[in-house]
Amino acid sequence: MVETLSPSEKQELIKLIVQAGLEEDFLKWLEQQGYKYFFGRLDNIPDELITTYVRVRRLTDLGEDEYKVYYELGEVEPDTKRNIIPSKKPKKA
Repeated sequence: MVETLSPSEKQELIKLIVQAGLEEDFLKWLEQQGYKYFFGRLDNIPDELITTYVRVRRLTDLGEDEYKVYYELGEVEPDTKRNIIPSKKPKKA
């Protein structure tokens, strides 16, 4: 099944890739998929390649159970020494 994106959805995924700093990685990944020559803009790349890359790099929500994620995070012991960020520099006496 070929996944068809609306132009705005496609632009959002491309924007996500670029903002994540993965544009070069995306182009290398495309080369690994057999696409060695690129002409024009990134939005000329087929939808299924963009969605596959985004899925492989886990750039979008995969629909994980939020309760499970919060439960697992609750088991993590915080590092209390690094957990506090002072709002101001300490005053000198």
